[in-house]
Parts: sequence; C-alpha cells; structure tokens
Amino acid sequence: MLYASWKQSTVSSDLSVIAVSAVINRGYPLIYDGNIRRTQIILDLLIHDEGNAQLYETSVFRHAYASDSWITGSIHCDSEESYHIFNMSDSYSVFSNFYQAVAMTGIDYVYCSGDYVSACFYDNDLMAGAERRTLGYGENLFYGLTTDQCKDPEYLTSIGFVCG
Repeated sequence: MLYASWKQSTVSSDLSVIAVSAVINRGYPLIYDGNIRRTQIILDLLIHDEGNAQLYETSVFRHAYASDSWITGSIHCDSEESYHIFNMSDSYSVFSNFYQAVAMTGIDYVYCSGDYVSACFYDNDLMAGAERRTLGYGENLFYGLTTDQCKDPEYLTSIGFVCG
C-alpha cells in the first residue's frame, strides 16, 4: 500500500500495482515527477472538498510520465460545494498507451491535461455525466469510449492503441 501525504515525493514504477484507498479533503498528487511503466493504479477515493480546486497541484498525475499503464477504481465526491472538479493530470504530464476506467460520482468536471504522444483512452460510461476537459498536446489521441469499445481489442487496435 502506498501512503500519500501532503509532502510531494517522486514515485516511479515498472511492472507494479499501486493501490490507494483514502478519504481526503483536498486532492493531492499521487504520482509526482515519476515514470510509470506497465503499472496498474487502483484508486478508491472519497473526497469531501473538491469544489473549487482547480489547481494543478491537486492532480493525481503531476509532472509524470505514464506509458503502457492503466488506472481503475472509483472516485466519489460528497462536497457541499455547488460544483465539483477533479484533476486527473496536469499539463506537464505525458501519456503513451495509457487508459482510465475510473467510476466517478459527484464530480462535474474532470481535467485531463498533458501531452498524449500515442493513442490513450478512458471509459466515458463510468464518468456518470462528468464532463472531461483536456488541455495539452495530442488531445485528439485521448479517446472517450464506451465500456464495450474499451473491451474490444480490434476496436482499440483500430484507433492505434497497442493491446499486448
């Protein structure tokens, strides 16, 4: 288990599983200034205050490079704020052959910034109506797919995702 603190630290992994279960009041960088390769990240986050947290400092990925990896799990926000923003990645992160299948509830906007240097995708069906906003280079390589498309290797290959 990886224990996150308010202190930023470099996290790098190769052929790993990172599982994070947390109740937090404000987002925090999970992967900061690290290299993630061939790694599964499993999130189970309950967030009490993400209403106005538009700061990149709260991104799950901050100044990170992720390739041939994926992130799954769930993020739930129960804040009393009028709108809820979750920052998945900052504009200094780089993604290659990466996907997200994260169930989200109570979140209005998900910011997925960064550079997408090859086909990446996320499961749009799991976002529960949260609107994805992307800032960065290669955002046309970050596809919002249905759950069925995410599970179809032929379809994934057709968009340039390497499945193996």
